[in-house]
Parts: sequence; C-alpha cells; structure tokens
Amino acid sequence: MAENFEINQTEKSQNLFESLVPAEPLYMLPKDPVSRDVLVPALKSTRSLDIMMGYFSSSSFSEIAPGLATYLRQTDRPIRLVISPFLTESDFDLVTMGENDLLELSRKIFLDELPEAHILAKHTLACFAWLISTKRLQIKIAAMRGALFHPKVWLFEDQTN
Repeated sequence: MAENFEINQTEKSQNLFESLVPAEPLYMLPKDPVSRDVLVPALKSTRSLDIMMGYFSSSSFSEIAPGLATYLRQTDRPIRLVISPFLTESDFDLVTMGENDLLELSRKIFLDELPEAHILAKHTLACFAWLISTKRLQIKIAAMRGALFHPKVWLFEDQTN
C-alpha cells in the first residue's frame, strides 16, 4: 500500500457510523479495497477493537497502518485478537518470545513511543512485538476439534455505537 501515511491531527474525529458512510454495501475479497474503505476509517473512529480471524499475519498491519496508528493514539485500550493456531513461523516465534526479548526487539524500532503509520507499515513484525510487549494487543488462540476456526469479525466501538 503506497498511500500517504500522515495523520492529520487537526482532523475532527467522526463517530463510527459517519466514518463508514462512503463505504460500499458489498466487498469481494481480495480485489475490493476493504482495508482502505472500511477498516482504516473505522479504526480512526473507534475506541475499542475486537477481532476474530482464522488466518492472522502481522504483515496485515501494513494494510491498516494509518487507522492503527490513529487508534493507538486515541485510546489506551488493547486490541483483543482471537485467531486460529495457524501462524507464520516469524509470528509464532514472536508470540512465544519472553517479555525481555519482545521489549528488545520492539525498542530497536519504537523506542517507547507510539509508532507512526509509515513505521507500522514498514516494520510490521517489530510493531507486533511492540503491541504485545506494551500489552496493547491481547491474543487468544482458538483451537477446535475436527473443525477450523475461520471467522472474519471486526468489532468496533465508539462513544455511542
């Protein structure tokens, strides 16, 4: 995604429904821009985020970086993530790291500051480490017998919606 990742700090925050007015009623993945049209605007307007998905990769943070950076600045609530046990090798290694190793990896890039959108997009694995080490991301693994956990659910909450 080669978009401008700057965040306009003077931009008036919209409520969740207002931010989604321009969205289309139907998106067909992978060709339609659901990240650009739905996820990023919703992240910029939300104060709470819960996600359930079957296949997760930290590299997906690059697609939602502008919204994720705004979300991290406007709330201290963690992102709650429920995923299947299928992770990339690098994401699995990171999730199973000790707290000190996570801090060391994330500090190489973030230095205890909230990451900017362009940094999130460029350093997704370090961002993942930073989110975990600062407790801004809570991960639960859904293990199912004889079935595959494969929902695609994003729950956003603003002040009233």
